[in-house]
Amino acid sequence: MGSENAKSPAPPDRELASENTTGVPPPRRGRAAVVLSQPFTGVLDDYTAALTRAPLSEQTRRTYASKVRQYLAWLADADTDTGGDALGACDARDWAVRDYRTHLQTVLKRVIVKCCG
Repeated sequence: MGSENAKSPAPPDRELASENTTGVPPPRRGRAAVVLSQPFTGVLDDYTAALTRAPLSEQTRRTYASKVRQYLAWLADADTDTGGDALGACDARDWAVRDYRTHLQTVLKRVIVKCCG
């Protein structure tokens, strides 16, 4: 005795695939880049241009550029007691770097490893 539920063949002009043919894009690594304002964008552009000429791996260049972008984003929003232009004056720069290091350790709970000296 045969089954009454006969399997009908698929029409020849139809695909038998999912409509999602593009696949899932790979997940993005890390956070989205922070948009910087002037003069910070110019500083970052100059720095990344200098990195392209340095004998470094591509991953190292990306890491360095990312760390500098994070610092510049912090500097743009920070209320520092630098007493001047942290991108131009040496004393103001040094105080801003000290403040950023303190921010990394206390707010972001980062461990700072001293590598030399």
